[in-house]
Amino acid sequence: MADVEREFMEQVWLSTARGAKAIGDLANWTVGGAAASVALIISSLGDGNAHVHDFELHLTLLLLITAVVSGTVARYFGVLAASTGESLEVVAKWIATDQAKRVIAGLPDDKTDLSKKVVEPFLWPLSVLIARGISRDKDPFHRMVLYASLQSIFTAMHFVVFVSALITFVVGLN
Repeated sequence: MADVEREFMEQVWLSTARGAKAIGDLANWTVGGAAASVALIISSLGDGNAHVHDFELHLTLLLLITAVVSGTVARYFGVLAASTGESLEVVAKWIATDQAKRVIAGLPDDKTDLSKKVVEPFLWPLSVLIARGISRDKDPFHRMVLYASLQSIFTAMHFVVFVSALITFVVGLN
């Protein structure tokens, strides 16, 4: 029963990673909108047409920049979640093959040397990060769900801050 439950949970978690791409695509648009808003406001400052109180203008710019940063961080975690999910699906398909079963059966019990060989071609700091990931017993599905969760948190923050910036700007108009 435990294997069936695990398979079910893995499929639910993989579907979460598939949703990360759609959330990331939406965040791309809103990050672009926030960045364009910053550029538009800054470019209009010098022409004397800015009819916004100084405090609200500064707060709006601060909120928009925060929205851009949080949206970018959300997008980053979304890419991590989606790519981890895709990698897990590729590995799962390969493990189901007869070739993989033969390869896995031939692996030594102590995989320390194998782990070193796997990370050998990667440049620093990627080699260190990959080695840490291999040495940890953290479930890659849990890591993928963590990335998707962080994406959701930063995306929500991005939307709230972006809307707050727009409201602040409108309230500050003369």
